[in-house]
Amino acid sequence: GILGRLLGASYLVAGAALWIGAALSDSSFTWPFILTISGSLAAVWLAVGLKEPPRGVGAEEKHHSVLSHLGQVATAIRQRPLIAGMLLLSGMFWTAGTIPGLYLQAAFSERGMSNGSIGLVLGLSLVVTAFGAAVADRFLPGKRFVWQLIPLTVLAGLGIMGAAYEVLLLAATAYIISELAAGLLEPLLFAWFNRNIPSGQRATLLSVDSWIFSVTMIGAFPLGGWLAETYGWAALYLLCGGWRVLLGVVALLAAFLWRPRGETPPASSLAG
Repeated sequence: GILGRLLGASYLVAGAALWIGAALSDSSFTWPFILTISGSLAAVWLAVGLKEPPRGVGAEEKHHSVLSHLGQVATAIRQRPLIAGMLLLSGMFWTAGTIPGLYLQAAFSERGMSNGSIGLVLGLSLVVTAFGAAVADRFLPGKRFVWQLIPLTVLAGLGIMGAAYEVLLLAATAYIISELAAGLLEPLLFAWFNRNIPSGQRATLLSVDSWIFSVTMIGAFPLGGWLAETYGWAALYLLCGGWRVLLGVVALLAAFLWRPRGETPPASSLAG
């Protein structure tokens, strides 16, 4: 769909910028900083030129306090436990993939890979992520969402675990495969949320996904650094990848065993 193509385009631009910056950093960090600052200023200039259409503020658009918003979130989650479970899975899935990506430069450079080569690996990972996002709507056509979610989640986890290999070629390939699986899953997951969350609650509930990711990253990022420093990079990548695999197993068990009262069983709910 259009979301997958937009995500794909953004990942392609990010991948190209990352590889160029990493390649330039092998000789000097001056140019990467100059290009980053220039790109940021250009983005701000473009954003300033955007104009939002004027709209009136009706009774239903009054501003609410933070506590009021939290109350709405809690009520919506209690009413839709399946959605709450999927939001929790999504937030933890992205956390388990973000930490290995943030530490990849340190992990691979410690094994002797240059900045330019690391940038190439990261750039390729974003290219395959873009490809996955662009073709996701044609992935396993006609299959229930649960049978897309589970194998992609497990594959994304196994790929991160494979990045623990000492052989850099195998580690880099495994990481790229993990990013391909994540790229395929991202638009499928968003599409599932759009189909199953009423439009009136969509913004409220999707904010929980970002909140879960942000809160878990606060503790998980420094914990990941401590784990790598104490037990080595392999331990970090095995743990993060294993966590994603565990999420896939939990989704599989939920699809067969969870039957919340008054709600369509997940095996059929995850179909749409």
